[in-house]
Amino acid sequence: MKRGRLRPGEVPTSYGWYDRRSGTIDLVALALESMTGVRARPVLTEPPPWILALELPTQVPRASLAELARVSGLACRAWVDAGRPGLDDLPPAARHP
Repeated sequence: MKRGRLRPGEVPTSYGWYDRRSGTIDLVALALESMTGVRARPVLTEPPPWILALELPTQVPRASLAELARVSGLACRAWVDAGRPGLDDLPPAARHP
């Protein structure tokens, strides 16, 4: 089965933290999406320090997929650089690349 291509203006489901209509980036949702490998997602009521340190804009009207991919990559890297908070259930050796 072939996967359909995105139509103009569509955003991949992996970018659920971006609202195409308003151009808003939800930093809490971005943080959660960036935490790959975390089985039990933490409950966040505000963006964690490692996302805030990036000083990302919260409004990016008409962002291109390249811009969204860059934001996603920055967030993932920030999580890794912060020591992968949320992976506390894994042994220390499994936390490092």
